[in-house]
Amino acid sequence: MPKRLRPDSAAQKELETVYPQFASALRRYIAETGALCELFRRCIANPLDPAIHKRMMQQRHRHNSARAQYKRIRRHLLNVIPPPATAAGE
Repeated sequence: MPKRLRPDSAAQKELETVYPQFASALRRYIAETGALCELFRRCIANPLDPAIHKRMMQQRHRHNSARAQYKRIRRHLLNVIPPPATAAGE
């Protein structure tokens, strides 16, 4: 079984700093996705309502922004985590 490297103190500190940002970004992304789904549901019930379409475009912008923030922080967090050490010959 591969051994995991212990992160050095700088990496550990970075993990402790970035993880709360990651969790917050994920919660925001999930909330914005839920709001977009609710607007889709309303659009199905009333497809010609221009107010719903306007709100949907605004929500789509918020959803895309939340997704981009989540992906950026996730990428940063994954770069902070050290790769697993492998045994010689693997």
